[in-house]
Amino acid sequence: MRLPLVVLEIKMGVKHFGGAIFLPLIPGAEDLHTTVTNLGPNCFQHESSESGVSNAELEEKDSFLGPEKKVPAGKDVSNSIMMNVGPGNLSPQVVFCKVPSRTAVQKPKMLTVTVGEVYRRVFGPEMMNVSLLGSYLRRAKEKDGGKTLRDELTKLGMYVPLGRRKNGSTTTWTCFVEEEAQAMAFDLDVASRKFFPVQDFSQTIKERLNCPDRDLRFCAVGMRKMLKVMRQIFLDDRSPVHGREEGEPILKKDLQDGLYKYSCATHGFGSLALTSAIDLFDAFMEALLEDFGFCSENGSSSGSIDSI
Repeated sequence: MRLPLVVLEIKMGVKHFGGAIFLPLIPGAEDLHTTVTNLGPNCFQHESSESGVSNAELEEKDSFLGPEKKVPAGKDVSNSIMMNVGPGNLSPQVVFCKVPSRTAVQKPKMLTVTVGEVYRRVFGPEMMNVSLLGSYLRRAKEKDGGKTLRDELTKLGMYVPLGRRKNGSTTTWTCFVEEEAQAMAFDLDVASRKFFPVQDFSQTIKERLNCPDRDLRFCAVGMRKMLKVMRQIFLDDRSPVHGREEGEPILKKDLQDGLYKYSCATHGFGSLALTSAIDLFDAFMEALLEDFGFCSENGSSSGSIDSI
């Protein structure tokens, strides 16, 4: 059984920088940006149990549907307009630098970091200071690297105050530039399609639910409809990320704002990985329907709730 391909829509040409007006900032302006719980000292000193996550960490995880946290609101995403950036009216897609891959097994691959990506690291949920940004851009060992980097940021209209504390959220993703995070999401998708035991998994779902076939068919068709809508929402997301720095907003402002912050926090990995997961869940439902012989003439699952 072949899973539907993940489609990443990229629309260019509209002057929109998902989120933040790109102008020189004054000291204290970073307080306008969302901060979340610090998950550790930094991504380069990550500690965990043998299972990868400690029991305490599991107990402290936030609920997806918990009460709204009172955090400072960031700048508007969906209604903001791309502004001129520093000398020469630089756009967010302009290349800031190239860095070696952290995950390359053999010869390191050079990855592109744009001006827009640097902005997302400095003024996104991670709120990187110059020191952490230097590590992110693989400049930690350069002599006077911090001053040089600060000067470069200032020329681009990104003012990072001296002594700025690392008061944002740092995670494993903080180690990876967006191009590399996207590559990991792509590899996850490929591995899921190639190796995940879809048929056996769907059969186990059927056995554990132990409900009448008609009810299970009804649920599977309804679930496929819901997954289709969820998938389209991710495709309509116009959060700026590597490969798509500009895009006309489609989603409602609050949703687009939230997806932008989520994309910043996961360096573009999250939405791609969730889209891949949706495709996998859809494959489970398709396998269930095929098991019932609930397919159209061309062999694909009908997906029509009216035919149940």
